[in-house]
Formats: sequence, structure tokens, C-alpha cells
Amino acid sequence: MGIEWDVLAKLKADSTLDTLLGVTGANPKIYPQHAPQGAATPYILYRIEDIGDLDETLDDVRVEFRAVSESYKTAGDIKDRLITLLDKEDAVDVSSANYYIYAGKLTGEDDLWIPETKIHERLIYFNFKYLKK
Repeated sequence: MGIEWDVLAKLKADSTLDTLLGVTGANPKIYPQHAPQGAATPYILYRIEDIGDLDETLDDVRVEFRAVSESYKTAGDIKDRLITLLDKEDAVDVSSANYYIYAGKLTGEDDLWIPETKIHERLIYFNFKYLKK
């Protein structure tokens, strides 16, 4: 996906999200697919899914985010911040040198509890509409 780096740059630049994730140093605690071995919670996992062109003019992509924490509340706070930053159906404010990003829309949510690791995962799904410049 082309807009992945632009969406991630927006998340990494948000000081509120940094605080919720406990970011210290250069590690933003946002990882593709899975966290590195031994990564401390909380963190965010993301996965990209090309959903094809649902619109005749714009490209569409779905991004799944997982807010992962030992605390259900912390995972929920991270999920809520992602929604605040990205659920902008008509006025997405993600800047990009290569794409016009027109919309980010929350399209689903789910909660998981993994008893073996005592980890909460709060999942949210966004569809983005964009066009290459």
C-alpha cells in the first residue's frame, strides 16, 4: 500500500499517542503484523489489506490496527486515540507527498483476550480512499 507510510507518520507524530504507548527513545511501538520478541506492552500492530477499487475514481485500502496491552483500559484508550486521529470521513488530515488522501473511515471494531499471555487486543478497522498525485 502506498499510503501506509503517511498514515504511520501521522501516528508517530502524535504526542498523546506516544504518552499512551509509553514511548521512550526512537522506538514508536507501532509494528507491522507482530511485535519484536520481548516487546513490552502497550504497542500497536497493523496490517494492510488491499480491498480493491470500490470507487471508480479513488483507490481503497483497509488497515487493521490492534491496540495491545495487559490493561483493557489502556488498550481502549489507544483504540480511542486512533479513532480520533483517523476517523475523518470527509476531512482526513494525513499529509502525503505522493497521494491525495480523501477519507479515513472506521469500519469495524473487535476485542480479544488472550488468556495464555494475559493480553488484551482492541482491534479497529479503517478504510482509506486515496489517489496517487
